[in-house]
Amino acid sequence: VECAQLKLGIRCNSVLPGLTKSDMADSFLKNFAGLGLFETIAQSEAAFLASVPNGHWGYPEDIAGAIVYLAADVSRHMTGAQIVVDGGFSAV
Repeated sequence: VECAQLKLGIRCNSVLPGLTKSDMADSFLKNFAGLGLFETIAQSEAAFLASVPNGHWGYPEDIAGAIVYLAADVSRHMTGAQIVVDGGFSAV
């Protein structure tokens, strides 16, 4: 809001990604299995995906799409917004 009021031409938005298929996510699932919460990594992954409303992983390009949108002129009127890209996980 401060940047907008000062007419600096700076927009301040954020992208809030959910768990995205990556090496970090694989490590997360392995840790669950390693702690004994699930017998296998596959069971850990199935349990996680069951908690995501759209039922599938996010991928880096899903996050990139939100960032490209915010960087484009088409979003020039957006500031102070949070774009959640998590397959609906935080909505439940």
